[in-house]
Amino acid sequence: MRASTLFFPLAALALLGCTADEETYDYAAPSELCGLNIDPGLLQPLLPPGKTLAQSSEGSYEGYDICTVTVDSSQALNVGVSFSDEYRDPMQRTTLADSRREEKIETRVQGEEAVLWATGVNISFLCEPREEAKYTVLRLTAQQHSGPSEPERRERIEAFAENLATAVKQEHGCSS
Repeated sequence: MRASTLFFPLAALALLGCTADEETYDYAAPSELCGLNIDPGLLQPLLPPGKTLAQSSEGSYEGYDICTVTVDSSQALNVGVSFSDEYRDPMQRTTLADSRREEKIETRVQGEEAVLWATGVNISFLCEPREEAKYTVLRLTAQQHSGPSEPERRERIEAFAENLATAVKQEHGCSS
């Protein structure tokens, strides 16, 4: 009888401990991000748990039109799009702030030159038939939160970046 008297309170405490540590998403990832149609299933893994999600266009920074996503009023994700008359190397557009102490990997996203790290990606591509400012640099940065390992996080960033690049190309009428 003593064993059962101790078992139930301990089991209840264990259950309370599990529920207190669980991360919950009280918001749904949007299907439109910064005016672009995206796959919310690819966006959600990049966002932290929380109660509310908001988007805002901050204007421009370093030549990028910036859109910020916040979760519970904390910055969670930034998307920047920049147009130029000349090609810009994505590695050169990667700043120290973009890739603090993280391994940068030169890669291709949708066949386009890109630089990928655990919290972001830069992709450069030609946007034809635009006559002016036809080169595009797409920058995505996601704040790191508890969760997946760095390689898994890079995979998630890359998967969403492919979706986002498609959305940017569609929005701006890029054929390439």
